Amino acid sequence: MTARQPLALVTGANRGLGLEVCRQLRDRGYRVILTARQAEHGRAAAQELGVEFVPLDVRDPASVDRLVAELKRVHPEGLDVVIANAGVALDGFDGQVAETTIDTNYFGVLRVVEGVLRCCGPRRTSSWSRAASASATCCRPSWARASTSRRSRAPSCRR
Repeated sequence: MTARQPLALVTGANRGLGLEVCRQLRDRGYRVILTARQAEHGRAAAQELGVEFVPLDVRDPASVDRLVAELKRVHPEGLDVVIANAGVALDGFDGQVAETTIDTNYFGVLRVVEGVLRCCGPRRTSSWSRAASASATCCRPSWARASTSRRSRAPSCRR
């Protein structure tokens, strides 16, 4: 019997560090799911590396829901590694820049982690899920907890 290849999800992976992380995971024997907001760039990067592509905009709860549904459908065995790389570094500073940055770099990671964490089998979540859960529930300010409604969370991957 052949051992199952571990499965890794990398967000924001069509260029830069995310793309290199995908390359290195692939070279180490992982099956890799590359995600990117811009589908055409993501598809091209995934094709170049020979890995799977799923579109994902971490700022859009519906996009996270679609990702989780796709993971549940195509990879019911669950994820082994999640790299939350998607993020922005915008020029200037005003209210819009601050809002976009926080929504992408903080809440985007939170949306993805809360969604895909449920796609990890119980045997895979022992160490890092506790850290993610503690971070998501203990370190999030009260205004942030109130703003993440049940509607914005991704559906469970568990049956």
